[in-house]
Amino acid sequence: MASLDRYEGVPRFSLHAQERHLIGVDRRLQIADEDAISTTRTDCVTVWNLQSARIGHQIVPSEGWHFSGPPVSDHRNIYVMERHQDSVQTSLRVAAFSLTDGQPVWRTAVTKSRAPSSTVVWSNDHLTLNENLLIVQTHAGVVAGLDTEKGRTRWLLEYPRLQVPRTSANPLPHRTIFRRGNACFVHHDIAVFASADCQHVFAVDANHGNLLWATPPDSLADVIHFLGVRDGHLIASGDRLYWIELVSGRVIRAFPEGGGAPPNESLPVPRGFGRGLIAGNLIYYPTRDRIFFLDAVTGSLAADPLELRLWGLTGGNLMWHNGVMVMATANRIAAFPATAKPGSFAGHSCMP
Repeated sequence: MASLDRYEGVPRFSLHAQERHLIGVDRRLQIADEDAISTTRTDCVTVWNLQSARIGHQIVPSEGWHFSGPPVSDHRNIYVMERHQDSVQTSLRVAAFSLTDGQPVWRTAVTKSRAPSSTVVWSNDHLTLNENLLIVQTHAGVVAGLDTEKGRTRWLLEYPRLQVPRTSANPLPHRTIFRRGNACFVHHDIAVFASADCQHVFAVDANHGNLLWATPPDSLADVIHFLGVRDGHLIASGDRLYWIELVSGRVIRAFPEGGGAPPNESLPVPRGFGRGLIAGNLIYYPTRDRIFFLDAVTGSLAADPLELRLWGLTGGNLMWHNGVMVMATANRIAAFPATAKPGSFAGHSCMP
């Protein structure tokens, strides 16, 4: 059996929709022997035409480079992070390709860092489009803003990295590692980051890169998801739901009450389990066996929770579309059509 010490991260296969195109990164690993000493990594960006249901074109990285996160796109280009790793260092850059034919448009180097000890790194470096600004979250000590037209670096900000050795007694470097699957959150001119290698949640001016605020170390170590903004508060989730004042970073309230404690403190009940959503002024907050419904402004419970055990389900990631709540769990996709009463649902359908 291949040693798990040779692997770092989880391969994710996020998709991006742009008008009539569906874009995703296909990342594959071929292991030549049981010790995983010899491996072959092949990546490509695939563009599907949604009208014809056929592959339009595919893009491969330069030799020695791999795509290191999900793509984003505007009406002209596809943007994706690229990573090069050798025995000494890891290099990260952003690449732009034509949406029409996949030809390279520009590439911009972002940062270099010490190479991890793992043989295979499944990285998830994220990009966020904000009009003609491309915001880069590397989970490698740097965030940046690039111009989408030429790839010029508008700003670059370094943040203090969390350095915790991975040992048999400490298999996970920190609970913030669960943030690797998420991009930054942008609201107007404020970009908020929760990086996997940082103890802080912090916000910057999206246009100039100036630091606006940062939470105290470990105070929101469990925060993974940013759900949206209501009444001037950024609603974030992890083990708890948090209402964070967007202009100052101050935590106004939490559900359940508490939070801001060191990560070794006992876990809250109920505890978040998956990504929630905001529909109107209602927060849908999944736990392992229930979905709670809270007023997005006051934080009060708005309806009785949905008991997932009735359908043999656990919590998962939620999305809302045309009056239907869709939930993706570890092994199922469930859809709940909403009734007229907030927080109540008329049956469900499931896959598989």
